[in-house]
Amino acid sequence: MIISNTHQVIDALKKMVPGGFVFVMDTTDRSFVYKSSEDHKQYEQHVISLDRVHGIDTLTKSTDFYTHESDQSIVKLKRIGQNTFMGLCASKHKLSEDQWSYADGFFQ
Repeated sequence: MIISNTHQVIDALKKMVPGGFVFVMDTTDRSFVYKSSEDHKQYEQHVISLDRVHGIDTLTKSTDFYTHESDQSIVKLKRIGQNTFMGLCASKHKLSEDQWSYADGFFQ
């Protein structure tokens, strides 16, 4: 049931936030279970750096949702399993307020 819903959310995010990096990460071994594209290495590195510096598990300890904003990009996370997170990373300047608003609906 979770897998079906997760795939539906992934598909919706890819359509609503074109150019964004949608991912599912397992923090047990720090691997990406799913990546929307191999062409988003800078976003992938941003997520990996965020995990190394802060620890995604730690950031979502008190809540199942987390948003991290830097000068150039935004990372949104949602816990979907004990050690599994769905996320979105995208340029904060290339997306409209409406696109970010739509994405927020999946990460709240």
